[in-house]
Amino acid sequence: QFLYFIGMSSSDDDGDIVVMRVCGGVGCTESFGLEFDEVTGESFCASCLGKLRKAERENDFRILLSADDRAAIDLIFRKFDTNSRGYWTFAEFNEYLEATDANRNEPVGPFESNEELSEYLVDEYDVRTVSVDVPGSVVGLPEGMIRIADVVTLEVLERIYGGYMYHGVNALRDDVDALEDAGEVNFDVLE
Repeated sequence: QFLYFIGMSSSDDDGDIVVMRVCGGVGCTESFGLEFDEVTGESFCASCLGKLRKAERENDFRILLSADDRAAIDLIFRKFDTNSRGYWTFAEFNEYLEATDANRNEPVGPFESNEELSEYLVDEYDVRTVSVDVPGSVVGLPEGMIRIADVVTLEVLERIYGGYMYHGVNALRDDVDALEDAGEVNFDVLE
């Protein structure tokens, strides 16, 4: 990544263009002590490179998310978790996609089932959905617990956004902008 500065020189009226290499970490503007990473083809500061290596080693790209990122993801998750169940089925994921779809190069969905959604997330993001146990009354059964498979939890959504960060794409910023522009969510409450 590069930052471009245009400044005025005192000796002439032409602006000088100064190009600085900055860290390839999404949102990082560190410009000193950068180390080139062969895998990503980017240069990173020690802090971002450390997080990147740890995320790769642990196969958990949530490590790349800042506290502000996590707060925004939580707000997005709660927005589409209309019944406060702690998970999204394919229906809620479709609503999320519809609200943020303008940011996608190739439109996705709508999904017809949790299984179809799960297959897509594994193929596209290498992210696994989870199963949750819920009271049978949620689906009209008189008692007991049932397991609902292939749902998206907050952790799954964090893994998706963390994967974007790993690849140098700030999809979270794009989705936040789309949701704010549509009046879906007010992210000012996070500031």
